[in-house]
Amino acid sequence: MEFFPPGVLNSNQLRELHKQRVIGGGQLVAKGSALDLHLGSRGWKLKGSIKQSVVQRHFVESVAGVCAKYGVPFQLDKSGIRLKRGTVAVIELKETVDFSQHPWLRGEATGKSSIGRLDILTRLLVNGCPEYERVPARYSGPLYVEIAPISFDIRVYPEDSLNQLRIHCGTPAPMDTLVGRRLLFNSSDGQEFAATAQENRTLSLDIDSEGSSRLAAYVLRKECPKGLDFKDKGKVDAKEYFEAVKSKNNALTIEVDRFYILRSVERLVLPEDIAVTGMAYSENLGELRIHYAGFAHPWFGADRKDKKTGTPLIFEVRAHSFPIVLRHEEVFATIRFYKMSKDIPKRDKEQEKNDYTNQELKLSNFFKLGSEPSV
Repeated sequence: MEFFPPGVLNSNQLRELHKQRVIGGGQLVAKGSALDLHLGSRGWKLKGSIKQSVVQRHFVESVAGVCAKYGVPFQLDKSGIRLKRGTVAVIELKETVDFSQHPWLRGEATGKSSIGRLDILTRLLVNGCPEYERVPARYSGPLYVEIAPISFDIRVYPEDSLNQLRIHCGTPAPMDTLVGRRLLFNSSDGQEFAATAQENRTLSLDIDSEGSSRLAAYVLRKECPKGLDFKDKGKVDAKEYFEAVKSKNNALTIEVDRFYILRSVERLVLPEDIAVTGMAYSENLGELRIHYAGFAHPWFGADRKDKKTGTPLIFEVRAHSFPIVLRHEEVFATIRFYKMSKDIPKRDKEQEKNDYTNQELKLSNFFKLGSEPSV
């Protein structure tokens, strides 16, 4: 295996790891700065989310062992399996990793944007690791995904991809300086550089009420939507599930137990050598749960078809015990900038179909194109 400089591995480097069997599990789907993870055939339905596996007296507690003890096993075949809202399942992934001979490699996972925007939570699990969404140094073995559909039932199939894995060479270390680089903007024409937000590594909420047709958010309809079959991707009318809402006086009331999709004021423009991981400023702010499913690959927000500068990022929000009033430009998320080990190959940039780099406020790409509700 060739020498990899420190940083986030690009698609060519991920393909090299697959060729060397450091990444196993069939055909590799690498996009920019991450690889897609795909559902395998073995799973368990659980009564609730499980704690991460741990090491006890030299014994590594396996994810499969815990699931077998506390869950009901199932086989995932071409007919798929229905996962009910409010329940939890763990499914073994097709991909495996072997970092045993490459102790400088570490993995970081997140749910895919298209899945988070359906109010489906995912978390990566690996044997013996006390953290979710992490593959530690020297780990060798299977990968698992915990799936929790919150708003409606779903039917999933083998090979479906719900989450993705980014691999770092060396200890993941966010860039400590962005001096001389302009990556965040407050305006779509590039005239207003978001200097403070970039310095603080924060994103704020855009619910500006200016203009009669200003769209502030999408919210899941109150009536319980029917389930989603993952075979129907691209065929489902988004208006059956979501409605569009406007803000008033630069504020928006988040109703209890309803799922909202909002956007950032700041617009991100990434060059070929920087990747981003986003996370909620605080995942729980009082009775408000904020989720940001968070990888932005190099070139995100660049070369938009509409010639605008940058692309906002999306927040997924839910209130619990009582309503919450949100105000325009509240700080909502933090972002970390990571140096790529090597630049993204230009061929990959030109060939990759990125459904979100041209987004403004956008629902999951699961839905039929052009079926979004309007205010």
